[in-house]
Amino acid sequence: MMRIQIKYLLLLLIMVGFTMAKAQSTRDVAKVPNQPPAVYQNQPKEKRDKVIGRWFSDRQKVAEKDYQATVKSARKARKKADKLAEKPQFKDPTYFGHKKPPVKRPPGKQKYCKECELRH
Repeated sequence: MMRIQIKYLLLLLIMVGFTMAKAQSTRDVAKVPNQPPAVYQNQPKEKRDKVIGRWFSDRQKVAEKDYQATVKSARKARKKADKLAEKPQFKDPTYFGHKKPPVKRPPGKQKYCKECELRH
C-alpha cells in the first residue's frame, strides 16, 4: 500500500519537474525572420488621441454633475425624513402610528383598529 503511494508521488514529481523545465517565459522569444518584434508586458502603452481624452473628460463632467445632483436630492430627502420623524405621531409610542392619539374606550366598548391592529 505504501509503495503504491510512493510510486504515484514520484510520478507526479517527475511530471511537475518536466513541465517546469519546458515552461517558457515571455522573454524567451525565438527570432524568426519576417515577424514583428515581440511585445512585452512592461512596455509603455501608446497615448490616446486628444479627441478621446476630451470626450472622456466631458463624460466625466456630466457624470460628476449627475452625482452631485443625486447627493443633493438624497440630502434633501434625509432632511425631510428627519423633520417628519420629529412629529409626535412618530416619536411618541402612545400614538401607535396614528396621526392623532387613539381614544381609550372602556373594555366593553373597544373597537378593532385596522391601522394598528389593536383594540382601543
